[in-house]
Amino acid sequence: MNESKQTVNKTKAMGLEQLKLIIYHIEKENTGTHSDFAKKINVTNKLLSTYIDILKEQLDAPIVYDTDRKSYIYAKKGKFNWEWEKK
Repeated sequence: MNESKQTVNKTKAMGLEQLKLIIYHIEKENTGTHSDFAKKINVTNKLLSTYIDILKEQLDAPIVYDTDRKSYIYAKKGKFNWEWEKK
């Protein structure tokens, strides 16, 4: 595999792992402020905003920021299921 293809694959894997972390912390309602959350998952504020927009707009996740809890939360009950399930 050439170097540029390895970089692309690594970048895609990192993005997926970061999305999983975002989902995990939102489910636990322990994100903290936007800036704190970005630091927690090691991304920029802008990239975190992009990931949250993807989850909201492309995957219909009802994500909102709760100022009382100081955390992103899901406005409706539900859950992402990222794992393969055997039948």
